[in-house]
Amino acid sequence: MERPKGLKAGLPVAVAAAVLANWVLFIAFAVTGQIGGFGSHYMTTRLANVFLLASLLVLIAAIFAYVGRWQLSLASMLVFALWVGSELVA
Repeated sequence: MERPKGLKAGLPVAVAAAVLANWVLFIAFAVTGQIGGFGSHYMTTRLANVFLLASLLVLIAAIFAYVGRWQLSLASMLVFALWVGSELVA
């Protein structure tokens, strides 16, 4: 099997960095109280919409990654589900 060159070779690193940043952002928003809560006290930020879209794009990019495709896709899908959940409850 031929090794990818150019942009395709750097895709897994870029996707991994984006997935990590997405996880850090979700955790930071949950810890600072920007998203979360229960019942009528549930809060979400308008930026959650942007991060939801970014998560979807990162998930699509993870599917096309050459190295670590399943690991990146799983991590990206999990954080995407968290963002979706934060939007559905709000």
